[in-house]
Amino acid sequence: MAVLLKLLGIVSIVMLISTIICGLWIKSHPQEDIQFHFVLSLTTVIISLLTIVLFMLKK
Repeated sequence: MAVLLKLLGIVSIVMLISTIICGLWIKSHPQEDIQFHFVLSLTTVIISLLTIVLFMLKK
């Protein structure tokens, strides 16, 4: 379980950084098709919430 939490924590951090970069990219380069950025953001939120819940349930 500890290895899973560490792995999910690392993935969450990397995805949050990627989401920030994508958000800044969209702000400076407006575009019509933002589906990739939307999917990345949604996936990041889900994985981050899963990581937080698992940390809370860990005994």
